Amino acid sequence: MAYPTWSRDGHFIYFDGILDSQESYFRARIADGKLERIFSMQGFQAAGGAFGNWSGIAPDESPLLVRDASIQEIYASIGLRRNCSVAAMNHCYSIYPRLHLAFG
Repeated sequence: MAYPTWSRDGHFIYFDGILDSQESYFRARIADGKLERIFSMQGFQAAGGAFGNWSGIAPDESPLLVRDASIQEIYASIGLRRNCSVAAMNHCYSIYPRLHLAFG
């Protein structure tokens, strides 16, 4: 449990961890210690950091996680295209083709 995060109302702590040999995202109710598995992280490649895998919650208490895409390339974004929705955000960035660095 590297980055426990309090719920906005202070009734829960959210975190990712391993229980029964399965990495998952949990919340624990403070009042009685009840542990609830929100979802399994099986197949999710979390990006590790100095203090473990980072996780947090958005203002609406939806989970925020950092994924390791295992790509050792850096691209420069030259800006967000107009009329992009949040759902289509991954397809809305223009990539500047001249700046492409590959490591390996």
